[in-house]
Amino acid sequence: MIDLSGITTQQDAFDFLDQYAVDRRMASKKLQSSKEEGMIKSYMLETDQHGDIDMQKLFSKRNWRLKELNENFFNVKIHNRDYGFLERVSSRHIALHMIQRSDRTDIEVKKMIQSSAQLDSVWLSGHYLNSIWNEVIKPQRPNRYIKFKFAYEDIFREEVDRSELSDDEDLIEEMSFDTEKTEHRESTLNIGMTAKKIAGVLPQLQLTLPDFKVMRMLRLPAGEKIPGGYDFWDWGKVSYHSPSFRDGRQNLNSIIEVYQKITEQIEQRTWFQAEKNQINDLESTITLTGTPITFSFPIPLENSTFQNFIRIVFENGQSNFRLWGNPIRLGENKVHVYGLDMHLWQKIYMEITPSRFIVILPQNTCGNTVHRLVTNIQSYLSPDVQVFIGDTRYQDLVKSALFGEI
Repeated sequence: MIDLSGITTQQDAFDFLDQYAVDRRMASKKLQSSKEEGMIKSYMLETDQHGDIDMQKLFSKRNWRLKELNENFFNVKIHNRDYGFLERVSSRHIALHMIQRSDRTDIEVKKMIQSSAQLDSVWLSGHYLNSIWNEVIKPQRPNRYIKFKFAYEDIFREEVDRSELSDDEDLIEEMSFDTEKTEHRESTLNIGMTAKKIAGVLPQLQLTLPDFKVMRMLRLPAGEKIPGGYDFWDWGKVSYHSPSFRDGRQNLNSIIEVYQKITEQIEQRTWFQAEKNQINDLESTITLTGTPITFSFPIPLENSTFQNFIRIVFENGQSNFRLWGNPIRLGENKVHVYGLDMHLWQKIYMEITPSRFIVILPQNTCGNTVHRLVTNIQSYLSPDVQVFIGDTRYQDLVKSALFGEI
């Protein structure tokens, strides 16, 4: 059994994780596995950006126990078992560095997020990961080994519960479904080769079948002279396939920095509010600020998909969308939703048709909601969805953040 009781500082923890990464890589080369230990995983979480957060209280549910080692750094026990460490990496983001096996950590982290309105995943959509691939990895690391996982599932055609699933390949135990009962469109592809070779085939593949724009995992290569890399999953998980924890953490921090810039830019551009301007004692004007988010579908949603989406997401409050609301039907194919985002319980307004979703974020609704919508709409409704923040493409916003232009 893993025992982390001798680790008393953040520096000790990082030294331990660096050596652990080396040991796990050597064990994997020798095909040696452990019933207790897994590779290092980090889970990137979004929190409330306003004010201080009592981490120990926040994570007190579900038999989690945090022990503070340094400021904003904690040992994590779950069910009295050492799981790893929690680090506050920015004003609104947390990283959980875990060493137990994925079949344990994935479920515990997902259930913790679902049980807390103050927590949400960091959502790295296919659009987001494709931007990192096109703007950073492809031009800068052409000779490094890269790995992708693409997966699109039309789960709203039939009611399929995916709430307990992890699509991470380092899970030992796989879960399967009766395809006769849950038949739906599904496209999955794993690719692993040098960036230069992938760059030669991927554009045509995505043009032929847009399903392969839904990048669910992208491996970022490790630093110079460091073998392996780090798998960044669309729901905020990072799997370490390299002998350096610190190098992987540096990649994680870079992704978080860009992500936070985009989130804050979304909030600045989209938050709707009305400001009263007094002209004189008798006259005043109202100024409206903010802009909508638009999701346009090149191929309109089928009616069964559209109706199931409304029922499951809003009426039942289920699925990764984490939304709840009262759908007001203005016809067979037009719905207004006055809803709540279950992350922070803030308001969200939507006009939904099979060809387009229009989303309004009132002031103080978290911009992370947009990342969550982009990721899950692309993964489960429309792989080729076009997303605009006002008149700016979502991908262009990601690109601007990657190059430090916002």
